[in-house]
Amino acid sequence: AEHPNCPVKKKCLRVQDYDSVLAVKPFTTPDKLGMEFCLSGFENPGLKLPESIITWVAIRGMPEFMENLRSACIKLREYEAAQVAAANTSCSIQANQLSRSNNADNYNLNTNSSRIYA
Repeated sequence: AEHPNCPVKKKCLRVQDYDSVLAVKPFTTPDKLGMEFCLSGFENPGLKLPESIITWVAIRGMPEFMENLRSACIKLREYEAAQVAAANTSCSIQANQLSRSNNADNYNLNTNSSRIYA
């Protein structure tokens, strides 16, 4: 891929041939927590990579990436839950304020009357 902000550099290798597929399946139903997934990929860097790089990716790089992805998903879920809770709290507060305002208006209407009934 080419991008005007990321020109090709002589000292860096840019992969030209890359493909990946991610399949995700919930353990039970989509609305419940838990899933299994399969990520398969192919990339052709255009040269033979040293075994040490291939080993690092397989043993450390990919598992670390997946752990980071999982952590990010958990943080996103917590953030979204907090946003929903905050919105619900805000709606409750506004409803309570409106209710109090209406009650105060009704009270004021009743107490400002110049007539006294016995």
